[in-house]
Amino acid sequence: MNCSTVPDPSPGRLFGADGQSCHTVYTVCDMKKDRVLNLRVDEHQRAAYERAAAIAGTSLSGLITGAADARAEEILHASSSMTVPTEVFEELWTALEHTSPLAPSLQKALADRQFENR
Repeated sequence: MNCSTVPDPSPGRLFGADGQSCHTVYTVCDMKKDRVLNLRVDEHQRAAYERAAAIAGTSLSGLITGAADARAEEILHASSSMTVPTEVFEELWTALEHTSPLAPSLQKALADRQFENR
């Protein structure tokens, strides 16, 4: 397998603490692709995809899988994160920073050997 590291081509996705633009870095591997995915498209879609692939200098499969990969990543990221109002986040952060001592009964239960980290 031949791998190389490439920067994310979408500018401004992430910003550093200094406000400067940062980019996600991906590792791209030339993996053997042995699975087939058949798609149904109309004439207009096929013609548009073929023209776009030719202009981009890539294969039709490369164009379609590249777009599908990017969209899948967006969907997976959105499903694994949650956006909350600033006030809710600040309240949660404050609660995490200022924890209360554990109740004696909970301290006793956690002291039991069955709760040890292994």
